[in-house]
Amino acid sequence: MPNHVRLLIEMQDDPVSRIMQRVLTSYSQYHNRKHTRIGHLFQGRYKSILRQTDR
Repeated sequence: MPNHVRLLIEMQDDPVSRIMQRVLTSYSQYHNRKHTRIGHLFQGRYKSILRQTDR
């Protein structure tokens, strides 16, 4: 699949969230420069809906 990436990361000092932040920030800057765009590349990527119970 050309639209997926799998990473095998060996952690040392930084938590996974910090590593992923750096990777995704670097990639989005590269992508925006390549395609002469501005703004968030991953905007709207994750979605969360608050659901109320039916009691």
